Amino acid sequence: MNEPVGPWVLLGRLIKEGWLAALVAGALFAATTGYAVAQGPAWTKPVMLSTNTGSSWWPDVAVDAAGRAYVVWNSGLTEKGGQAVLDLLMYSAWDGQAWSEPKDIILTARGGYTIRPAVAIDADNVLHLTYRGETAIYHASAPASMAASAASWTRGYRISGSGNGYYSDLAVDSKGVIHVVWNEQVSATPEQPALWVGGVGGVSRYDGRQWQASQALDGLAGGEINVIWEDASGVDWFGTANGVFRSDGATWEALTTEDGLADSRVYAVGQDSDGVMWFGTAKGVSSYDSRSKGREWLTYTHRDGLAGDRVTAIAVFEGRVLWFGTTDGLSRYDGRNWVTFSVADGLVSSVVTALAADSGGTLWIGTDKGLSRYDGQTWVTFTSANGLADSHITALAVGKDDDLWVGTWGGVSHYGDGQWKTFGVSDGIPDKRVTALDIDTRGRVWVGTERGVSRYDGQTWRVFTTKDGLADDRVAVISEDRVANAVCPNCADVFYRRSADGGVTWSGPVNLSNSFPGSVKPQIQIDHHDGIHVVWEEGEDWYAFEGKPIGSAYVHSLDAGTTWSGPTIFTGAEGAVQQITLGVGRDDDLIVVWRYAGHDQFYYQRSTDNGDSWSAPAPISGVIARPWFSMNLDSCDAATDSNGHVHVLVVGRFSNREEALDVIHLEWDGTQWLAPTRVFASTDPPEWPRIAIGGGNRVFGTWFTRDKEHVWDSEHARYQVWAASMQSSAPAVTPVPVALRAPGPVATVEAVSSQTSAPTPMVSLTDSGLPGGLRTETDEVAHMAIALAPLFVILLVLVSVRMGWIRRALDWFVSRR
Repeated sequence: MNEPVGPWVLLGRLIKEGWLAALVAGALFAATTGYAVAQGPAWTKPVMLSTNTGSSWWPDVAVDAAGRAYVVWNSGLTEKGGQAVLDLLMYSAWDGQAWSEPKDIILTARGGYTIRPAVAIDADNVLHLTYRGETAIYHASAPASMAASAASWTRGYRISGSGNGYYSDLAVDSKGVIHVVWNEQVSATPEQPALWVGGVGGVSRYDGRQWQASQALDGLAGGEINVIWEDASGVDWFGTANGVFRSDGATWEALTTEDGLADSRVYAVGQDSDGVMWFGTAKGVSSYDSRSKGREWLTYTHRDGLAGDRVTAIAVFEGRVLWFGTTDGLSRYDGRNWVTFSVADGLVSSVVTALAADSGGTLWIGTDKGLSRYDGQTWVTFTSANGLADSHITALAVGKDDDLWVGTWGGVSHYGDGQWKTFGVSDGIPDKRVTALDIDTRGRVWVGTERGVSRYDGQTWRVFTTKDGLADDRVAVISEDRVANAVCPNCADVFYRRSADGGVTWSGPVNLSNSFPGSVKPQIQIDHHDGIHVVWEEGEDWYAFEGKPIGSAYVHSLDAGTTWSGPTIFTGAEGAVQQITLGVGRDDDLIVVWRYAGHDQFYYQRSTDNGDSWSAPAPISGVIARPWFSMNLDSCDAATDSNGHVHVLVVGRFSNREEALDVIHLEWDGTQWLAPTRVFASTDPPEWPRIAIGGGNRVFGTWFTRDKEHVWDSEHARYQVWAASMQSSAPAVTPVPVALRAPGPVATVEAVSSQTSAPTPMVSLTDSGLPGGLRTETDEVAHMAIALAPLFVILLVLVSVRMGWIRRALDWFVSRR
């Protein structure tokens, strides 16, 4: 039978057998699990930026190559008398020493529904901003050195269409091209090709069900519409008596003689394979190339070889050979040489009224005295004597089988299989004098007259007039809008546009999601080869008040936004993937970070093939996502340093024992996640963290806090915007500036000094109204001391035993009794 072991012998055995080390390790674990000891780069003490504003939220940040940071957010100011001016766009900049005093940069203290900004900076140090104004998304820009002045920002260019635009994001690639994504309410079904009908009374649009006078034609300055042309990107061009107007489905822009147009009276429009637009006017033909800086506009007249200055028609062969019909003959231009054709060459008349080309390279020329056909070698003439309704030709249209439709002063004639057939008023045309022709994608023939429009489906004619909703019965031109680039109301999809000239002109909108459930909160990233990568959330369409979270989506374009992959939908067994962000790592590896709706774990997935395939979801240890229902509209954000490390800001906790929420920094080094770092913590919950990196290694983060008393009451709340920064271990990098370009016209004609005043230092944070429970580096030291107290107690006991202090104390206590 074993003898009882005394306490001092037992303690000696524990020390000898190594159990003491295990005890110490357990104490350390117990002391630190309640509040994580982050082993990462140190962030500066958070600074409240919104010191002179009212409720402030939804910030974003951009950082230039020198490490200067620029933060924008929407907020309000308090005027004299205590009256608040809400929904301004505020701006503050870090110059390396202090943050500047917040300034209203867009609405200049007038107020308005202007919220949700996103900001990026290009290599020329021009800031680019997108924001929601009322119900639309706009782009504006300003030189970073002058951005504190509202007058330095360009007038907002409307990016979105007529729907309820909300979230947006943007990025600038290495060539200076601006890429914008946003979500907007659109119809649940894809838009069908629509028909434009123009004339003396303006323009009408027919969607297959009803006619509608275009609301956007306020910008057409009234006036008669002579021609409508849709270019390769879906932009519609309107030639009028007052210049040419372009519409990309969202915005309208006028081009006049002040811009470089030869004359305000535009009769014909065409486009060559280089994307150059050509406009036939009363004083020559003008070409417009938005990419050719300093030589956007060129004009050609009879002095250059054009047959006549009054250009009535344009046709393009094989993308590069252009034909121009004039009132003095026909001209051909191949980019270098002009060749003119007249009656002496075989043209039936020198007064050309219409041109059309078939797929075999045959050119049809309508004139006031008949129809000419030219195949490159021989000429053939057709008149009323050959079967035409009348010899005065007004319009031409070629069908899909190269059959020809001819509008005349005596009706419309069809030529196919060598035979002519004529249709007149008795067949269903409103008037025998035809003024316009078009053949839609379904093969239906549309005939315009001065008494309305007729549609022929091969069997029957149907007439439309002002009684049906047509703007005016006097029709001059008909053109189908075949590229459905205009957005429409009722549900939310994610759209994309780009600008290669600093925001002056934009591509037509591209619907990236085409999703019935609803798509929100898009984010965009550019990889090292200018590939474009976009993610967003799917399902919970807050703006149509429908749906529930179902997942998150990803698409990419590897050719500067010309073509796009189909969406990849991230889903998981534990619920809907939400609050997704995307980073571009070393060698263009892609990392997405997300969390499940209703769960508190962050996950990541990796792709090494431009998003074509993804690794299985894996958890990110050491951090817990915020409770889902506390703010399911929150988001994460990512940026990449020059080492290829992906830095991510999230809102969460290190332990469920914590009451406060933290802004937490995560870093992916290419193979693993480093230990998470606390950036900010407060009992006033933080939200919407944004991150940006400049100069390769200067990292800035921004976010806002909701005061806990008014989390769901923004009208009475005191929300605040914050910022902090850190230096990553990556080397500094200075990018090579792109070709210098003008940022566009300034918002006003007010003179702006080229010298900027020194930033105003922020007020002291001593009495700046920091939210309760804010923890900083000083608080960390105190908290660590408390957390490690149990270990100190254990060590003190062990030392006391080893030195015999406890034994002597016990002996003394016994002797006293």
